[in-house]
Amino acid sequence: MTQETEDFQNYGIGTLPALLPIGSKAEPESSSALDCIPSLRGKEERQGFVRKVYSLVFMMLLVPTALVVICVYVDPVREFVIKYRWIYYVTSGLTIGMLLSLICFYHILKSVPANYIFLFSFTVFESYSVASLTCHYEPKSILYAAILTAVMGLSLSLFACFTSADLSGIGHALCWVSLGVSLAAMILMLIVRSHWILLVCSWVFLILAGLYLIVDTQLIIGGRHKELTVDDYIIAALMLFIDFVTIFVHLLAIIAVSYTHLTLPTTPYV
Repeated sequence: MTQETEDFQNYGIGTLPALLPIGSKAEPESSSALDCIPSLRGKEERQGFVRKVYSLVFMMLLVPTALVVICVYVDPVREFVIKYRWIYYVTSGLTIGMLLSLICFYHILKSVPANYIFLFSFTVFESYSVASLTCHYEPKSILYAAILTAVMGLSLSLFACFTSADLSGIGHALCWVSLGVSLAAMILMLIVRSHWILLVCSWVFLILAGLYLIVDTQLIIGGRHKELTVDDYIIAALMLFIDFVTIFVHLLAIIAVSYTHLTLPTTPYV
């Protein structure tokens, strides 16, 4: 201990901190709002990946929001969508086909600009499908569904970030369960056309969509048994977009069937 330090202690100032070498600068610690998430604390590259993914999802969700508003409040557009319902089947088929194509052409999601073109095309097709469904509901029901989707999405995302439970590895099991439930629901709804059947199916699919959102969020945040790489920002945005859209569609069906009993689409859309 130097004589200067002892002098300071004698005056009650306390022990001096270690002095930096001459010419060096103290590096400020990087602070980010994402540091509050345990799995992201101190991981700047992962935090940048998360920001990029959620920025893409936000921009993607603006497309169906705009189309839904137009279809609901612009009568000529609403009438066009209802009259030419075959476009809905085409866009729905295209979205399913694009997802299935990823089995063989997954590499396209990591190739710029092909990955952005794929993401934009899928967003447009899926947004039109969602907007065409909303033509059968009142604006109030759509608003309630949108608010509940935001609340449910935020709550489940926060749960996925802060829970100690690792659900990142149940994705394959969820996929098989969803496939089985979808086939059973389709057969059941073709045989029995009932509001109660649709209500039960919508609740089941809503629960599955919530589980998917938790799993996908943990894959994106990282720090679990399984995680996406920082190069998988397109597939990550695609997964979250599908989760939010699915939650919205089934919440809308539940609200309509439970409270308003409006005329439902002529074909099942679960």
